[in-house]
Amino acid sequence: MNYKGFEEIHQQTREKVVVNAVQEIILPKPTNRYHNPNPNRVDLDRLNEDVKRYSCTPRNYSVNLREELKLTNAVFFPRCLLVQRCGGNCACGTEHWRTCTCTAAKTAMKLYEVLKFAPEPGYFRRRSRTKSMTLAEIHLEHHEQCDCVCNTKPPR
Repeated sequence: MNYKGFEEIHQQTREKVVVNAVQEIILPKPTNRYHNPNPNRVDLDRLNEDVKRYSCTPRNYSVNLREELKLTNAVFFPRCLLVQRCGGNCACGTEHWRTCTCTAAKTAMKLYEVLKFAPEPGYFRRRSRTKSMTLAEIHLEHHEQCDCVCNTKPPR
């Protein structure tokens, strides 16, 4: 099965098949977590929100600036920032769920201003220290759109 075929099946599974099957289900009693005025019907809006929440979408992640920028000689304030990165389930409930990963389909670089302290060699041994704290502009990658990529091998 090629990637396009799998993507179509995954899309149908996530939206149409699940919603159609759930419409026929009758719950024995409503849950206390959500208010359902009709205890014999399933709240499809709630279930659709759950599917969206756990599927492959951009999410907030806290990144450490020293690790993200690969600068071990500098200290930043703030030390961490929130960025949008892809995460969530791909092909959950199918035979290909282990070979699929959630990856960025569209990215954008966003500008931040942070305080950066990067002492020069010998900074702590000198009596007269030069100013080494600066306001730095940094660019961090944000994921705006995500896709499931599956590592299925093409037939030979």
